[in-house]
Amino acid sequence: MSSFDTTSVSVQGEYDLYDTEKHDHPFKITYGHSKNYRPDLKKFVISLLCVDRTVPISGRTEDGNGSDKTINNTILSNISRYMANQGLEPGTFIYIADSEW
Repeated sequence: MSSFDTTSVSVQGEYDLYDTEKHDHPFKITYGHSKNYRPDLKKFVISLLCVDRTVPISGRTEDGNGSDKTINNTILSNISRYMANQGLEPGTFIYIADSEW
């Protein structure tokens, strides 16, 4: 059994050291949809894939305006490709999703 989820982390303050014009960064701290009803705060997103209930096997920090739909599509495509490379047939696993909307 595996589970995948994303969560947003709201932050405050200035990020002079985090200037994307001057430096290459793997994610952007920016405004996005605020699940905690704080559109005034910038944020970033953390995604985590676990197996056997709590063993993390993949985690990433995503842009603050990253879409769950896009993030889910990317991780599912990567998992499907990996499983196919290991000789597992399509339909070997089932993805179950939930939504707050």
